Amino acid sequence: MDSGPFLDIIPILLGHFDLLSLIRLAQACRFWKRRLYGDLKLWPNVIELPFICHMRVYDCKCHDTEKTIQVKLWSTVLPPEDPKALETILEKMTSSEESIRRFRHVEKVLFKNFIHTDVSLRSTSLLFPSIKEISFEGVHMASVKVNRSLCSMCGKVPSLSFCVGCERVFCTEHVEQHRLDLSSLLDRTILEHDQCKQKIIQYTEESKSHPLMKQIDEWEKQSIEKIQQVAVDARKQVLRTFGLFASDAITIMKTLTEELTKAQDNDNFFEKDLRQWMDRLTKVKKELDKPPTISIRKGGSDVPFISKIIINVSDIFDKSAGRIAIKDEGKLIVNIGSNGYGTVRSKGEYSTGKHRFRFKIEHSSTHKWNLIGIVSKTTPIQATAYNTLTSFGWIANNFVCLNGKLFANHNGYKSDIEKNDIIELLIDCNKQTIRLTNERTHNAHELTVDTALCPFPWQIQLSLYYSKDCIRLLWR
Repeated sequence: MDSGPFLDIIPILLGHFDLLSLIRLAQACRFWKRRLYGDLKLWPNVIELPFICHMRVYDCKCHDTEKTIQVKLWSTVLPPEDPKALETILEKMTSSEESIRRFRHVEKVLFKNFIHTDVSLRSTSLLFPSIKEISFEGVHMASVKVNRSLCSMCGKVPSLSFCVGCERVFCTEHVEQHRLDLSSLLDRTILEHDQCKQKIIQYTEESKSHPLMKQIDEWEKQSIEKIQQVAVDARKQVLRTFGLFASDAITIMKTLTEELTKAQDNDNFFEKDLRQWMDRLTKVKKELDKPPTISIRKGGSDVPFISKIIINVSDIFDKSAGRIAIKDEGKLIVNIGSNGYGTVRSKGEYSTGKHRFRFKIEHSSTHKWNLIGIVSKTTPIQATAYNTLTSFGWIANNFVCLNGKLFANHNGYKSDIEKNDIIELLIDCNKQTIRLTNERTHNAHELTVDTALCPFPWQIQLSLYYSKDCIRLLWR
C-alpha cells in the first residue's frame, strides 16, 4: 500500500483507526513509522506522532462542498509551550504543492491549543488561499476571527496574504505595495527617531533653548515686574503715611524748641526738666526711624515662591483717661485697679476713605461692659466716653451710643460679644457710616454718623469699666 502524500494517507488512516491504534501501528511497523515520520520529515524521529490532521474519507474527495478542516495539537505528546510547533507544521505543509492544491477551496480553519506566531499566520494565508475565516483558540492567544475574501486594497482580486499587524488581507500585487507602505512608515519613524536624538543633544548642550527654560525666564521677568510695581506702590503708601506722622513730629519739635530757648534765655531749668525734654526727644527720634503706625511684613502672593511685601497701615492707642492703661506699644488696653470707667483714643485720624480695624476681646467680665466706636478729634477726652458728645458706638450690654446718649436695642442691636471674639470696626468716611461685625457669629450692625454732630476728623474710641478687662488692637 502506497502511503502517498501526507494529506492523502492521514485522512484514510483516521477513518479506520483511533489515535491509540495509530500510535501502536507506528511503533510496531517501521514501514509506517518511516512513512509517517521519516519520509515526510515533519518531526524528528524522537517525537512520536505529534501531529494529527483528520477529516472523513468523504471530505477528502469533496473539498468543493465540504469546506472545513480541523488541525489539532495533542498537548500530551507535544506541549503547547513549544513556540515553534504550529510554525514548523505549517511550513512543512506549505512546501508541498499537493497540500496547497488540496486546501485551495477551504474557507474556514480552526486552530486549538497552539502558540501562534507571525510565521504560522503567514503560512496559514499561503496554505489556504480561499480562506474567509480563521479562528484561533489557545492559552497563548485570545480567540480572534479574521474574515477575508477579497484584497483589502483593490477589493477585487482574491487575497493570498494575511498581515498579522493590521489584520488585513492582500492579493499578490498589493501585498508588495503594503510592504512598501510599511517601509515608508519605517523611514518616517527613523526620521522621527533622528530628530528626537537631535533634540536631546540640543537641549543637553544648549539648555537655555528648552521650552521649559524659556517658560522659567518669562516667569522671572513677569515676577520682577510685579515686584517692582508692588515696591513702587509700597513706597508711595509709606511716604503718604509718614508725611502725616512727620507733621506731628514737626509740631512736637517746634514746641520743644520754644521750651528749650526759653529755658536757656531765662536760665530757669532743673534736672527734671532736662529728663522730660530728653525723653520726648528720644521718643521722637525712635518713632522717626520706626513709626508706630507703620510696619512691613511679608504676606501671601499670587506668584508662587514670591512673598509680596504688604504695607500695614494700622493704628495705636495714644491718649487715655480714667482707670485704663495703654500697653504693648499702644496695641493693648487694660482696665486697672478696681472697677471704673476708662477711655482710650487712637493716634490716627480719619476724614476720607474706608478703614478697617480688628480687636480681640482678650478678657471680659461676666457683666460685659465695653464700648467700641468713634469720636470727633475736636472733643476733649474723658473717662466716661458713653456720655461724651460726638461719641458713636456700641456697648456690650445691648446699648447703642449716639452722640453721647444711650439707646437700648437700637435697630434691634443685641450684643453677642464674648471672650476671645474678634470684632471688626469699619469706618467709612465717604458714606459717613460705621459698622461693627463679630467674626465668630458674623452678626453686623451699622450706624449712620451725622457729621454736623460728629465733625471730621474721626478717631477710634474704646472704653472699659470692669477690672482687668482688656482689648487688643490687631494689625489690619
